[in-house]
Amino acid sequence: MGDATPLVLPSPFKGWHTDTYPAIDPTRPELSLKGKSAIVTGGAGAIGSATVSALAKAGASLVGIVGRTQQTLDEAKAKLESQYPKTKLVAVTADITSLASLESAFKQIRAHASSPVDILVHNAGHLAQPTTIINSDPKEWWTSFEINNLGAFNSVRAFLPLASPTATIVNISTAAAHFPTAGVRNLSAYSSSKLGALKIFEFVAAENPELHVVSIQPGVIKSEINTKHGELPPMDTPELAGSFAVWSCSEEAKFLRGKLVWANWDVDEMKAKAEKIQGSPVFTIGLAGWPSMS
Repeated sequence: MGDATPLVLPSPFKGWHTDTYPAIDPTRPELSLKGKSAIVTGGAGAIGSATVSALAKAGASLVGIVGRTQQTLDEAKAKLESQYPKTKLVAVTADITSLASLESAFKQIRAHASSPVDILVHNAGHLAQPTTIINSDPKEWWTSFEINNLGAFNSVRAFLPLASPTATIVNISTAAAHFPTAGVRNLSAYSSSKLGALKIFEFVAAENPELHVVSIQPGVIKSEINTKHGELPPMDTPELAGSFAVWSCSEEAKFLRGKLVWANWDVDEMKAKAEKIQGSPVFTIGLAGWPSMS
């Protein structure tokens, strides 16, 4: 676990973390997920595997891992099972752009759980080859929307019928959804589709007031997507994202319902401003300069 490091990107808080730290340590009793079940899409990648690991550390009884290829899922499952023998892991392949495929996968996972599923971590995503709009391959450009938007829709549709009444949904988002376009050059498909996904999860929260829904910028991590983009070198560990996702499921994070927050931000500083954050439009997407209706 690492300590807070000097700030490298704009932040509303002084504390900045690049690795997991005591306040979001999944083994903290306050973050216990004992007896809980979860589903993680994109569960075999860098962030997905770290999230599954963090859920297991927090005591989750069952975690469903959903991904595109069985071999990759089996490898991830075997590694994690050896580390966390007390957590039942169920690996199921699915095409996230197909509602029927995702419903089948989620139902298979639910069949292994003793009760409705408590947590969905929506992590699956796609980044088209970075380039300008005029130079983009139209099919690949649109694939970002099929996976990042339709995939979000399908994940929610497949999860809600199987979810516990007060379930948590954690959406792994990106800073590219709100960064000025000059700071995310050549990412028109990724930025636009991830921005759309944010609104999808805002609607999920509005339509299901009993659910806890939060979106996370997971950090700049060595992952397939970040390697493909290559604009920023990896600065953060996957464990930061995984631990922060677990903390987001806790009672301590209830004030972040409907918000987009960065995993790098210090949670104790956020908690100190919980009342102000919860009762305002901060950390939500809107039109700068337009009076808030919140």
